[in-house]
Amino acid sequence: MQRYPTGVIIVVRDGISTYPELTKTVETLKMAEAKILGIILNGMKPEPRDCRYRYDRYGKTCEPCP
Repeated sequence: MQRYPTGVIIVVRDGISTYPELTKTVETLKMAEAKILGIILNGMKPEPRDCRYRYDRYGKTCEPCP
């Protein structure tokens, strides 16, 4: 196990986290020379669509809704 982290994953919540907060977080991490690995958006409510999306091993697929 590494002694120091190799990067940071930012987790934000839909409808709670604001764009200015996210911007400030990213700026602060960049000033600290932290490697940003990605951003996760939690709490997003699904919207009705014409097709259903699923993520599997090779990427996103679209299937017709029943």
